Amino acid sequence: MEYLPNDLAARTHPRPDVNGVNCALIRVVVPAVKNMKFDGWVVGDYAYQPGEYQVYVPEGAKKIKFRHENYAPGEIVFNMPIESQCVYKVVLDVPDLGAIYVTQSSAMLAEGSRLFGLRKYKEARLSYEGALAAKDVVNDLIPTIQSDIAQCDTCILYETYTLGALGKIREMKALGEASQEQLVKYASAGIEYLQVLNKYNPCDFYVSRKTQLEGLIEGLPLEVRFTLVKWVNNAEGFFEAGKLANVEVWAYNGSEPPIHNDYKNDKKFKDLVGKSNNFTQLGTTDSEGIADVQLNRKSLPKGLFFRPIGYDDKIKILYMDLDELLIQSKGNYNKRRIRLKMFTAY
Repeated sequence: MEYLPNDLAARTHPRPDVNGVNCALIRVVVPAVKNMKFDGWVVGDYAYQPGEYQVYVPEGAKKIKFRHENYAPGEIVFNMPIESQCVYKVVLDVPDLGAIYVTQSSAMLAEGSRLFGLRKYKEARLSYEGALAAKDVVNDLIPTIQSDIAQCDTCILYETYTLGALGKIREMKALGEASQEQLVKYASAGIEYLQVLNKYNPCDFYVSRKTQLEGLIEGLPLEVRFTLVKWVNNAEGFFEAGKLANVEVWAYNGSEPPIHNDYKNDKKFKDLVGKSNNFTQLGTTDSEGIADVQLNRKSLPKGLFFRPIGYDDKIKILYMDLDELLIQSKGNYNKRRIRLKMFTAY
């Protein structure tokens, strides 16, 4: 049994025991035997990577048991104290397979598996190449080793892509020239690359980085451009009658939809706003009937009010639920556009 002081896997991927104390991790190296079972002082599920089982045990554990359908059951007795968040390696000798577990090929295969788990893909690839080139390599293991090398190549490639995307985001932030569209582009790419890496080597490191990028995108403001027009009805039917300037846009943050009678005229609307902290004015349409507003994606309002100013209640105040508004809008993640028709009583 060997203590691995530089292996931080039990710290970066902690697993608490029933008492809430983080476990130790035992790396059981068995290069040519799949589908082994472990029990006894075992906490939770154990993972398998080519050539190695990763078994969590509580601090102070004495031994673990193993089983396999082709072999008699046995146990691994720990010959040193097992401490919380430490990592240990055991090379399990299977008698029927003789000396292959102490060969150069199996040793390099086990080292490659360890390095892969630490996300050191270039070093892991070199170890796998050494295992493949060793004179004592087992023929049955060659396809597995080749697959391990290909997996390293994929992770090296996507790690490069990820670092490139993150580097571009840092560069744009440092220069202060990043647009929403650019940030979303590179952050979305980084998320996609991290998903690939986490697929091949699941770990909290990739999940946390992906969560950070998702938070970055979520934190970007949602830009909405409103274009308001008059909507008139006469003997010929409904038609547009020009742009609506001087219309205030108000965010409503209440928990329940507003009651129409409470805002059916301008006086009632002012009374409603004066009695509540749920209203925030976001902007006013210009001479072209356009108002550009920014919304916080993390705290979107319940809906929006559109309040015409200076029209003597001939244009009714309009309320729209935000979900309805976004469904009707056009545009992309960064900027939405919506054209609203407000009924005009003349």
